[in-house]
Amino acid sequence: MKIALMIIDMQKGFYTEASKVTMDAAIKTINKILPIFRNKKYPIVWVQHEEEYKSSDEGFEIISSLDMNKDEYIIVKKYGNVFNKTKCKEIFDNENINTVLITGYCAEYCVLSSYRGALDLDYTPLLLHGALASDKYENIVFVESIHQSILIESLNTIIEK
Repeated sequence: MKIALMIIDMQKGFYTEASKVTMDAAIKTINKILPIFRNKKYPIVWVQHEEEYKSSDEGFEIISSLDMNKDEYIIVKKYGNVFNKTKCKEIFDNENINTVLITGYCAEYCVLSSYRGALDLDYTPLLLHGALASDKYENIVFVESIHQSILIESLNTIIEK
């Protein structure tokens, strides 16, 4: 198994009253998993949605409390599915990735679209439990309940072997 971590749309523009609580919780979990991936030298892919926010807008920027490293992969997308008309598949193929751990915002939109996009391309997608965000908490629970998700503790045990 060669796994990549994907952080979707955790941008300042989406960090609103409706999403702050779930984004803050997701940030804590994402920041816990980042050192594990970095220590193992597994690819980390940061995804930014530019439909509402152009790259020059402050809303386009990744939330400051996330431990982003500019040396990691950055993908800018225009569609919900990160694999649609981006270099994501090329990166995965070049890195021999077959599994993707998906985190980020918004659980029922871009996260779900990218999960399904990964399946369509024969990758194994997993959701990191506690690392999804939405304007509605119940949508996170629903998305996690109908898709493969993993706890950070379980993932850490698998990766450390």
